[in-house]
Amino acid sequence: MAKEYRIDDLIASDELYHHGIKGQKWGVRRYQNADGSLTPAGAQRYKDEVNSKERYIKEGTELQTIAKRAINLDDSNSRRSKRLYTAYTEWDKTEYTNMMGNFMYDGDPAYKNTFVVKKDMKVASDRDVVEAFLSIAKKNPEAVTKDIANAYNENALFFKKAESKWQKKVSQLTNDPNDAKNIKMAEEYVRNAIVGQKSTTTDSFYSYLTNKGFDAISDTNDRKTGASQDPLIVINMGVIKQTGSVKLSANDLQKYYDIAMSDEHIKKSRDLKGIQR
Repeated sequence: MAKEYRIDDLIASDELYHHGIKGQKWGVRRYQNADGSLTPAGAQRYKDEVNSKERYIKEGTELQTIAKRAINLDDSNSRRSKRLYTAYTEWDKTEYTNMMGNFMYDGDPAYKNTFVVKKDMKVASDRDVVEAFLSIAKKNPEAVTKDIANAYNENALFFKKAESKWQKKVSQLTNDPNDAKNIKMAEEYVRNAIVGQKSTTTDSFYSYLTNKGFDAISDTNDRKTGASQDPLIVINMGVIKQTGSVKLSANDLQKYYDIAMSDEHIKKSRDLKGIQR
C-alpha cells in the first residue's frame, strides 16, 4: 500500500518530491520499453538527435547500394557518378537488399554494389541541409518552386498540387533554419526535388554543401518514415572507392527475404548501436 502524506507533512518537509507524468511507470523511460529496448518513437528520436549534429562516417566503413545494374563511378554520364544513395549499417544493408531486389524492381535484375570510405566522410546535420535549401530557394525561388512541383507531381498517384501552391510556400520562407515551416519545405525538397528527372537546382544544392566541406547528407525520406536506420546520400564521390558489383541470384534474394522477414531481424530494427555518430 502506498504511503499517504498529510498536507502538514509536505509543507514542513524540505525534500523535493517528484510525482512524475500521468501514465508514467517507475523504471520505464518515456521512449523505452520495460526491457530497455527503444519504442518506435524512441528510435526515431535517437536518429533525429544523431543527425542534429555534424558527424563522420569512419574510414574503412563499407557502403552498399542495390541497383538495377552494375554501378560504375567512373562513368561521368551516370547520375550515380555525382551522388549515391547508400547504406552502411548491417540492418539497412539487409533491408534494402530485400526491399529493392524482391519488391521494387518487379522481376528486373538486382546488383549489390559495394564501396569503402577512403577517409573519414563528413555528414551534414539536418540544420546544414535546411540552410543549403534556404540559400538556393532565396537566390532562385522560381526554379526551386518548379523543381519541387514537378518532382512531387511525378511521384503523386492521385493528389497532384499546382505549382502556384508551392510558389506560395516558397515565398513564405524565412532565413531561420530552425523554423518549422522551413524545415518541412527543406525535407520536401530533399524527398522529391533532388531526385526529380527535370530538376535544375540539384547541382546548386549539393555544391553549397560540398563547398562547406560536407561529403554526405542523411536520406531523410527513408529515415523519417522509419524504413531504415541511417541511410545516406554521398555527394562527394572522392571520399569513396568502389570495391565490387555482383548480380544477385534468385537464391541470394530468397536468403535476404528470409532474413528480413525473420523475428530476429525485425526485432533488431531499433537496435541502433551500428549508427556512427
